[in-house]
Amino acid sequence: MKTTWHSISPELPVSDLSSAIGFFETHMGFITDFQLDDIGYGKVSRDGQSVFLSVAEPPFEPRTCMIYSEDIQASYQEMKNAGLTITSELRTLSVGSTEFSVRVTDGHIFTFFQ
Repeated sequence: MKTTWHSISPELPVSDLSSAIGFFETHMGFITDFQLDDIGYGKVSRDGQSVFLSVAEPPFEPRTCMIYSEDIQASYQEMKNAGLTITSELRTLSVGSTEFSVRVTDGHIFTFFQ
């Protein structure tokens, strides 16, 4: 029997848990679900989606997360207005999707697409 998946939540390594959580709250509109400083682990969420954060010793390989947006233009404007570094400008790909990328905490990249 096949099961239904409702969401996939990435876990990102971060150098400082409080700083990473602050970044997601301040710049991206996430809320903190929990912050366990004693074990260096936390979770932030927005629009029903979650990102888990775990403290790791740098250097670590930055991760890329893909985020589907129902309104790519509005998402682009929101991230730009939040002062995030745009690493790939808004563009339409040959497969028909439109996307852009931003750098988030600890060098990770979030690519928004529609």
